[in-house]
Amino acid sequence: MIYGIYAIAMNSACQYISCRKFPSCFIQTCKWVFFLVIVWIPLGCGSEKQLMEISGPWKFHRGFDQAWLLGHNTESMENTVLPRMFYTTGNNKDVQGLFTLQAEIPRELAIKAEREGTLAFESGEMTSHRIDCYINEKMIGSVGTLDPYNPAMGRNIVLVIPCSAFRNSGDNYLTMVFYMERSDRVGHGIYGYPLIGNTGKVYFHWYRENIIGLILVTIYLMVGIIFFLLGLRRPSDLYNLYFGLFALCFSLFEMANLQCSEIIFGDNVLLRMRVDQVSLKLMIAAFVLFISHLFHREHRPFVLVLTAYCFFLAFLDMFKTFEYNLDDRYNFWHLAVITGFPYTLHLMIKKVRGGNTDAAILLAGILVFTAGSVHDILLDSGFIEGTSIIRYASLGFFVCMVLMLVNRFVRLLEESRELNQNLERKVSERSEELRAANEQIRLLSKKEKFMNTFQLTAREREILSLMMDGLSGNELAVKLDISYRTLNNHVYNMYRKMGVHSHLEIFALFNRL
Repeated sequence: MIYGIYAIAMNSACQYISCRKFPSCFIQTCKWVFFLVIVWIPLGCGSEKQLMEISGPWKFHRGFDQAWLLGHNTESMENTVLPRMFYTTGNNKDVQGLFTLQAEIPRELAIKAEREGTLAFESGEMTSHRIDCYINEKMIGSVGTLDPYNPAMGRNIVLVIPCSAFRNSGDNYLTMVFYMERSDRVGHGIYGYPLIGNTGKVYFHWYRENIIGLILVTIYLMVGIIFFLLGLRRPSDLYNLYFGLFALCFSLFEMANLQCSEIIFGDNVLLRMRVDQVSLKLMIAAFVLFISHLFHREHRPFVLVLTAYCFFLAFLDMFKTFEYNLDDRYNFWHLAVITGFPYTLHLMIKKVRGGNTDAAILLAGILVFTAGSVHDILLDSGFIEGTSIIRYASLGFFVCMVLMLVNRFVRLLEESRELNQNLERKVSERSEELRAANEQIRLLSKKEKFMNTFQLTAREREILSLMMDGLSGNELAVKLDISYRTLNNHVYNMYRKMGVHSHLEIFALFNRL
């Protein structure tokens, strides 16, 4: 159903774009990207259909009671839905807290565990200082520690569940306990539905997501290095440098948000969070600088102010000793997005309407990223079902940026080749003109030397020069405005002085010189 709605909406968008007289390259890019999104969504969801989401109903309660693990005394729990975020208080006066989320596990999973011997559990991304996960009374996993303090910020649990954790008779419960010991203003909780299923398929799902993420991070990093070095090599094209910085920050941001990020950062959660936030701010700054220099060849005042603001936020994230005040930081960088996105969108539409191919490709990427963001917001809000596509929407956006720069490079290369061909043609034409001029000068010099050999009058020299240029007797008389008889007298005297009897003898004498 949802894929049909996607197809109708995207087809309508393409029809609208076609009616607005946008460039054909932009329309074709949109159609291909929309087609890939429509195809990818069901393919991306296919593997997760082999797993079971613990979608609830979920219950929530402040505190923790051992009896809740088996579903006893849960009358005071309130119903809730995932993703669920909670704070120690609602007024930002942070206190220590303990929160419990619980859901009943479908009976078929207990039967499957008994049949297969083990199942696997993937919690999805969670945030708190410490998180304990239980199947009934058995703790199946824990992440984060309170002493020493090593919080579980954006962590994920993937582990094997033995069949002994399930009860053959009675209900089975998944319980997640979130410990919040220190004062902070982080939204603690879980960002999606946990998965339980066949051990091999759960681990395949986890490894697939992380391998894809690592591949994308590597691609972003390599592209960033290439364009950064290209920007250093060509200072006149600063947009290459800015795009390289954008790609490098994008790769760091993606790396900090990988499910396997603890492999990279170890237990240094604070470092990972700093990398996440600093790269995000610098990424916004690099992007607006890239857009400004690409289309204006200069840094507009608004762009410089927005860039300074992003650098200020990055400086705070990088050097300030903080109890991670995430809410304020999100509000601050949201301001940068809210002001920067309309500016970028307005500039792109203006350039596209003017027939700019680069802007058309980039606008298609922005629309893909926006569509992916809206999809995931609706997904997190529970309005639609499916799988997150923001990673692939980001990839589509990034690919459109690379295609735009490659298209620009190829166009500049073609213009340079055409310029070189025109230059070679002009040089050739000029060389031919110079050769003809040199030949004419040489011929004139030879004629002057030839005529100086004989004591000819000025009129005789004039007649001889015109004769050597190929003029006939009648043409000579007309040219000199004299009678034919007078011309013959001059020619006779000239023949006598030169010792010849015809025109041909004069040419032969000239060639022997």
